[in-house]
Amino acid sequence: MPYLHALGITHLYASPRFRARKGSLHGYDVADAARVNSELGTEEEFQSLVNRLHNYGMGLLHQDWRKRNEHIPRGRNVRGYGAAA
Repeated sequence: MPYLHALGITHLYASPRFRARKGSLHGYDVADAARVNSELGTEEEFQSLVNRLHNYGMGLLHQDWRKRNEHIPRGRNVRGYGAAA
């Protein structure tokens, strides 16, 4: 973290941290938005990261699929509904 801070970086971008399809390379194919993806670590490790960022005056950018997609009916997807999904 000190190195990133010294470079002037103010925020860290993190891919979704929720349980994704097994073997997902990016995490955007969220399978369970109520659970942390164990392939990425634990909730405690994530909180430790956030605390370290804050100690250096840095922030975290991440997508919270629970909030972002709660308006989309379960099972609705772009493949089935096109651009209107």
